[in-house]
Amino acid sequence: MAIDHNAQIEEFKNKLPGHVKLLVWRELNSLASLLEEDEELLQLAGGRYQGKQGLVVATDRRVMFVEQGMMRSNLEDFPYGRISSVQTNKGMIFSEITIFASGNKAHVDQIAPKETGAVLGDLIRANLREPSGSGVTNSAPAADSALDKLKKLGELRDSGVISDQEFEHQKQRLMGEL
Repeated sequence: MAIDHNAQIEEFKNKLPGHVKLLVWRELNSLASLLEEDEELLQLAGGRYQGKQGLVVATDRRVMFVEQGMMRSNLEDFPYGRISSVQTNKGMIFSEITIFASGNKAHVDQIAPKETGAVLGDLIRANLREPSGSGVTNSAPAADSALDKLKKLGELRDSGVISDQEFEHQKQRLMGEL
């Protein structure tokens, strides 16, 4: 089912402070073309990765860093299946996240608004999956993990970070893991 990415982007864009929108307007304008037809946008924020200002995006499939300059564009994405963990820090003005994936780490700092760093971290944690072929045969840990993810999603919804629609979509996906 095709998702109206432009409507999703507009909804998140309206939540961004004016100075952040100003810094990432090129990235916001190009984001819809980077998403797959049925990929759902979960969260976005401004941030800096490898010294470049851009847009940090969490979808139902991956985390992306999008940087769109006048003469260049850069996209780095981290599929949830390859992410082993995430670390978040919140400072006085900005927050930061460090994503550990496939033996590497990606550090994104100057995340604004600063509350979004923790939200991104929680969304990433909620979407982490066991690597395929891990040899896990006991279904109880997977069920516990899915229940923990549902609890975290409920907390995100209750605090107003994600909408009821976003919660329902993620809940349906997680129910399939039980």
